[in-house]
Amino acid sequence: MTKICKEDVKEVSDSNPLHTRSLYETLYEIFLPHNFPHSVHDPDSYLKYQLFDTLQGLCSYLRGALSMRGILKATTLISLSSNSSVDSIVLTWLLRDGISLISSLLFTTIFSPSPSPRFSFSSHLKEFRLFADFINDVGMTLDLLLPICPNQYLLIMTLSGVCKTLCGVCASVTKPLITNHFAKTKTGNQADLNAKENSQETFVTLLGLALGALLTKLTESESDNENENDVRVEMFTS
Repeated sequence: MTKICKEDVKEVSDSNPLHTRSLYETLYEIFLPHNFPHSVHDPDSYLKYQLFDTLQGLCSYLRGALSMRGILKATTLISLSSNSSVDSIVLTWLLRDGISLISSLLFTTIFSPSPSPRFSFSSHLKEFRLFADFINDVGMTLDLLLPICPNQYLLIMTLSGVCKTLCGVCASVTKPLITNHFAKTKTGNQADLNAKENSQETFVTLLGLALGALLTKLTESESDNENENDVRVEMFTS
């Protein structure tokens, strides 16, 4: 009789997960693979990787907010000081995108397994994953230099675009390989790992947007606004 009662209680708890699950269990289900830690190879390494990957993504969004401000600030200063048309700025961005795409094709061709089997994406996974973070930092640093060197707008924008494109190539190639490393092929849970990876990235994106807006507001200086006002005054008085 006691056994039946326990089973009945278990069935009721399973039918009402929202009333019985704690916050920890809910977050566990949202961000970690089903049946973790038994569903992945080397759970400790998986948790460490996801922790540092989350921190890296959050830092990237914060730096991205600052780099976007640098791009917009430099674009505004150039358009106001030199009376550049919108069409010329659009052509600059199109040229940057075109060169970035060409560099992506060349980079992928060089480091694909067929022409260079000794040094390729699959044979040097960690190196290319680290290179993705490094080259992304270089691109964002170049964006921050735009307001300081507005005369080199086209050159800096092009180099920054190339760096970010190479980062995208390395990240898109290495991430599935890392997922396959942690997945258990017998259960075929690669899709579950990818889904939870997307959930983690979505959460980091939302947090990065909020913190990025706060960081942009805190780092805003009065001298920047004064310089923009001086440019506007010179333009209208000339």
